[in-house]
Amino acid sequence: MEDLYAAFDIICDHVGKDWRRLARQLKVSDSKIDAIELKYPRNLTEQVRESLRVWKSSRREDAAVSQLVEALRACRLNLVADHVEEAQQARGLQSESEIIFSRPLPPRPDLYAAFDIICDHVGKDWRRLARQLKVSDSKIDAIELKYPRNLTEQVRESLRVWKSSRREDAAVSQLVEALRACRLNLVADHVEEAQQARGLQSESESASGSVSPVSWGSDAPASRAC
Repeated sequence: MEDLYAAFDIICDHVGKDWRRLARQLKVSDSKIDAIELKYPRNLTEQVRESLRVWKSSRREDAAVSQLVEALRACRLNLVADHVEEAQQARGLQSESEIIFSRPLPPRPDLYAAFDIICDHVGKDWRRLARQLKVSDSKIDAIELKYPRNLTEQVRESLRVWKSSRREDAAVSQLVEALRACRLNLVADHVEEAQQARGLQSESESASGSVSPVSWGSDAPASRAC
């Protein structure tokens, strides 16, 4: 799902006031669009992002970047659609048909869910958290310049910078550890509770669980032979 969230970032940066038209094209109801505007009355970026979250929630596992591109083109937002597709190519991601026959990408929805919680609760403490996550002061300054009046996007961008530096090693456990080091224990608790609610396994549990399909596969021929 990492490619999907990367597409979200591009759309949030470029769609602007056309987000309502895009949301309707994605079958987000007018009542939900109205609710989003009430929730984020002066934050256009979060209005866009929330509409995409609502769409993704309705599509669940069927949500795909190709659907976003199709909707963007239907709205004649071709430059944004091109940007999304170019970013996909730059990331070297495989097409959906190729993914069926390839090794699956590591799951990342847990990380982005933690991002959402942190963005909603950390507030002005984001700089302290960013430094704890080894984000440099120069990058923190650049983030403040990029989003001078948007605290939520300052937080989110600092997390993106951290994730980019850690790449595949980025983990929710590292975020929780950094939050606790900053004495942001309530936020850390919220992240951990959300993890438990999602029923996600720890890294050690997932490693041991991955052995199970192999053992079943090796036993299957013997059981059929009997």
